[in-house]
Amino acid sequence: MSKTLGIFEVVLLAGIRRLGNQATGLNLRNALAIKVNREIAVGQLYLSLGKLEQRGLITHRALKATPVKGGRTKKLFMLTESGEHQLDETLAMLVDAP
Repeated sequence: MSKTLGIFEVVLLAGIRRLGNQATGLNLRNALAIKVNREIAVGQLYLSLGKLEQRGLITHRALKATPVKGGRTKKLFMLTESGEHQLDETLAMLVDAP
């Protein structure tokens, strides 16, 4: 395993896996807020996503902008093969922990 994942990173990777083709920033933020029982700051979310992408654990592709005035382009986040492996390894380690 390369660099150890923090709790928020593990939850974020698991959320991307669980949401699949619905893993946009907003959907991740909402799902994680429910999972950890607190609001997730937009800055914290995108900072963590950026770090995971720099480490090669996730990637993203742009989706079409929302058809409303000021609608922004959405990003769909996906686990890379390395991200899948890192998440599986981390979860297995947690399950096997004493």
